[in-house]
Amino acid sequence: MNKELVYNFYESVATLGNIGFVPWAPGTVASLVTIVLTWAWQSFFGINPAVLVLFFSSLFFIGWYAAGIVAVHYRSKDPSFIVIDEVVAMGLLSVVAGTDIFSSVIVFVLFRFFDIVKPFPIHLLDEKCKGGFGIMIDDLGAALATLAVFWGISFFYFFPGT
Repeated sequence: MNKELVYNFYESVATLGNIGFVPWAPGTVASLVTIVLTWAWQSFFGINPAVLVLFFSSLFFIGWYAAGIVAVHYRSKDPSFIVIDEVVAMGLLSVVAGTDIFSSVIVFVLFRFFDIVKPFPIHLLDEKCKGGFGIMIDDLGAALATLAVFWGISFFYFFPGT
């Protein structure tokens, strides 16, 4: 099999079909594309959330491999054009937000904040974990932080005064 063709496939996966090469905020663009697509899949096509969780969880492992290959090729620890990490994390968060637009916006903003700022302990994942796994795992850390804050907001929004 042609090595260039295989590499191009991995690069397409890692960059979400080259969306990662947009000149401004590729992670934000990929996150936005992901949340919109996931919302549409749930709203218009009625795709079961469990199927989406399985899809994005599987994509984590595919992304781990593809991101590792592309990072080595470009001799970079975590190139900004690799956006499969944002796609996986935002996809899983989109399932939690469901089809509620308000929830989707909150999850999107919180995730981008945690992914960009990388507060403790997320920055440790970014610093200590290497290769494709390191590229992927810090975004899952940002997703977990997003979930914690989102659930806190949801609790006080739906149960005020308790």
